[in-house]
Amino acid sequence: MKKMQHNPKNKIVISAKNIYKSYKTKNKKIEILNDASIEFETGKLYAIMGHSGSGKSTFINTIGLIDTFDNGSLELCRKKIAHYDDDKLSKIRMENIGFVFQDFKLDNNLNARDNVIFPMLINKQIPKKERKNIANELLEKMDLSNRADHYINELSGGEQQRVAIARALANNPQIILADEPTGNLDKKMEESIFKFLKQLTKGEDGKCIIVVSHSGEIKKYADVVYTIEDGKIIGDNCED
Repeated sequence: MKKMQHNPKNKIVISAKNIYKSYKTKNKKIEILNDASIEFETGKLYAIMGHSGSGKSTFINTIGLIDTFDNGSLELCRKKIAHYDDDKLSKIRMENIGFVFQDFKLDNNLNARDNVIFPMLINKQIPKKERKNIANELLEKMDLSNRADHYINELSGGEQQRVAIARALANNPQIILADEPTGNLDKKMEESIFKFLKQLTKGEDGKCIIVVSHSGEIKKYADVVYTIEDGKIIGDNCED
């Protein structure tokens, strides 16, 4: 793997070292991650690629503290999480990570605005009176101001995905993990989503964006592309 040059303006927010992850079936042990070591920093868009079943989603769930790992060490925002209980892990996720899923995972019983407000309900740092304004501002950024009061089943697939991205930004996390965020969208909408995610890495408060994708289109926007093969992570620095 090529050694990435660290930009002093950015900071490392995820550091995984010698991560092993496997699943046991009745007949054998299947290795998903094999001695994976990798770092991610703010101000960059990373692409995670690989064939179906290569472990891309498992990897992103592991660094997102949704899934556990067998051996190795993982630091998120300089916190070693190996011995954290579920409550502490949930707090770290809430404060530092926003998730965007291929199937959106939006609540059909809520309108677009309330879906964006939902992650803020457990964030004590955001006053109740500010939640609606934050949600409205995020939906405006996603060009959805006129759809804020619409329920999810009244929105197109592209609109639902943009609501999902707005929701991921609700708690202003440093890290966005996006698992196949454009898998169900047409090419024009895919380009729009990737451009927006890239924009989130810009400026002094640029975020760390990690995108799992089958689409080669992501390479146009990624600073670094990683491929998972046989449980190994292979890197290709795309920066000039």
